[in-house]
Amino acid sequence: MSETITTKRLDNGVRARMDGRGSVFGNMHREKLGNEYLMADMDGCFGFVAWGQNTAERIFLEYVPDGYENKGKAIRHFAVVAIFDKKKTNRAAGSDGARLSESFYLDICRRLSITQPKELPPRYFRIVGNDDPPWEMVELNIQTGDEIGRNTIHNGTDWRSLWKSIGLASQRDSLKRWIQP
Repeated sequence: MSETITTKRLDNGVRARMDGRGSVFGNMHREKLGNEYLMADMDGCFGFVAWGQNTAERIFLEYVPDGYENKGKAIRHFAVVAIFDKKKTNRAAGSDGARLSESFYLDICRRLSITQPKELPPRYFRIVGNDDPPWEMVELNIQTGDEIGRNTIHNGTDWRSLWKSIGLASQRDSLKRWIQP
């Protein structure tokens, strides 16, 4: 006898977290950007495997999957829009451990860029701020680690407008057209 599993969804169509948890940044991404902006919480895996600690709710990867004709298949293709690394303070972001992990994430961006169109490599953002907004987004060049730009997410910021203004919305749309021809 098969059992139907119902998935609770938010008002915008996004699946609610099954554990009811998540960071404020991750939950706001989920709630404010909606069902088209897919994101995975990566640091549970990275933290235990690479750093031997639980760094949960700090590293996020926004991605685009291949088309729905492949949904449910074991082998699928993905394009990475951006990696976001959240730190509480600029001091924490500049610590030796944070610089090491940041180097690792920038390397992941460079490696992933080989599998994506040359003009659409994954982007990397350091997010600085406490658990609740406001947060500062600092984009780094994935080749050099140099700072490219800064933006602030305030409590009332329209995330879609911010994603559009910094090019993440068009990055996602272009990657979606590429991976879902």
